[in-house]
Amino acid sequence: MEVKAQEALLGVRRVGVTIQRAQAKASARVYGHSHRALHLRDIDLPEVQPAPGVAGIALRTAGGDARHHAHRDRRGEDARRHEVQLESHTFLPTCPADRVLICGFAILPALRRNRCELAAAEVQGDMRAPTTKRRPAGRRPWATTRSRRRVPHARTAPLALLAALLIVAVAFSGTASAGGKSHSPFRGQGMWIWYVSKSSGGKLSRIAKKAKRHGIRTLYIKSSDGTNTWDQFTRPMVKFFHRHGLRVCAWQYVYGSHPKIEAKRGAQAVNKGADCLVIDAETEYEGRYRAADTYVDKLRHKIGRKFPTALASFPYVDYHPAFPYSVFLGPGGSRFNLPQVYWHAIGVSVGEADRHTIRTNRVYGRGIYPVGQTYRDPGGRPTRKQIRKFRRLAISFNFHGISWWSWQHTTRKQWRAVGDQVSKGVSGVSRGGSNYPVLSKGSKGDLVVWAQEHLRGAGAHLGVTGYFARKTYRAVKRFQRKHGLRADGAIGAHTWRKLMRVKPDTIDWSHKGSGPGKLSPAGSPAAPRSASLPAVRDEIPPTGRH
Repeated sequence: MEVKAQEALLGVRRVGVTIQRAQAKASARVYGHSHRALHLRDIDLPEVQPAPGVAGIALRTAGGDARHHAHRDRRGEDARRHEVQLESHTFLPTCPADRVLICGFAILPALRRNRCELAAAEVQGDMRAPTTKRRPAGRRPWATTRSRRRVPHARTAPLALLAALLIVAVAFSGTASAGGKSHSPFRGQGMWIWYVSKSSGGKLSRIAKKAKRHGIRTLYIKSSDGTNTWDQFTRPMVKFFHRHGLRVCAWQYVYGSHPKIEAKRGAQAVNKGADCLVIDAETEYEGRYRAADTYVDKLRHKIGRKFPTALASFPYVDYHPAFPYSVFLGPGGSRFNLPQVYWHAIGVSVGEADRHTIRTNRVYGRGIYPVGQTYRDPGGRPTRKQIRKFRRLAISFNFHGISWWSWQHTTRKQWRAVGDQVSKGVSGVSRGGSNYPVLSKGSKGDLVVWAQEHLRGAGAHLGVTGYFARKTYRAVKRFQRKHGLRADGAIGAHTWRKLMRVKPDTIDWSHKGSGPGKLSPAGSPAAPRSASLPAVRDEIPPTGRH
């Protein structure tokens, strides 16, 4: 199976495995020792930071506890050989920080004085045990007969291998936690590529070299447009960039007319080896809650609930009351948020664009990784100073990653600004504890939809209309009194923080039955009433990016 080594070791806490006698009979014959049924108990997978460096997993067996701590930032030393302390058999995935698709593992016995030397095995694509030179039957390649007698638990290695494979099957189905605080493929700087043929002359080697020179860690490459696949996104291209230490995210522009086919196109890009998938949904999806729900459900069915996906859309949620943010960023939807913060095209300062984006996006609870602007809009082109300011504010606002639209539009001066050393944020600037949207009687739009779904999750008998009317006002006051807040009936910063701790009771607008965390009441509409509202304004003039 293909391994996403940077993401797969997070989020798993504990796995219980029992190995029965029948599963080890063959290994007993191979290694010539009498078989005794053993139980591998309490396989403990602590939270591990798999990158940068080498990550390990602790395996507690019936004979003891072994733990290998993550070794990080091994760029200045030989990360393939190092000493570790072991007490029993240990399953050690090894994940070099600069190789996304490489992960190996080794199963090591406890040796005399509980010391051994680890030689990390690497595997490309498929997870296989490290190859060893065959020796006469009855002698293990890693332990002499004498050491086997001294260490009775050495005979459990075949069983540990079986347990390790089970662990891999579970652990590699997960990725970094939602919110982007862990090592996600969106961390660091990224650059969007619309046409590969118009980026550095279409030469992959030149693209890789330029990206590395300017500190670009992730390439966002277009893979499809609506129902049409773009043949520029191929498995060999993905593998080429992986060999050069770059992450590759596929991005697709979606319209909502054929959501099932669009979901299929996204899954095809994932199957070509993409590290993540970005959904570029804009004007065409305004008001299309049913299409959005159908797309999300179909996509997750094909790629799994944990694969890293992101929404790239309008930055100002309050300007687009009919856009289904609550579907794309809700339970089961995109796990990351990449708003298009094109400050120059919007016509505001970098700081104002960032603050407005944070205020209206943070309530969806997804990590914000804004997309910055390098392209020329009708009013001109962002300056080098503005690009540096955007990067410094990203540090102040605690954005764990940013990216730029786009490669083919970026000038030499702008490339220098993207690659300049920036290590400090802007003094005195932060997200702010009060920078939340305020909803009250008369408010309408998807922010109200999201608040109503949370109020329902808190026990309110409330319809999801997208309109803040009398029933919503009363539900808010009851919620506030219950949680010791000032019962003014308005949803401000304090009420939002309490609401966001509630699991939302979301509506299945696609009418395909109830899914996890979703309800589909009989006779419920295909969209909230607010889905018919027009946009307040298009803060970003059309870029023609699709």
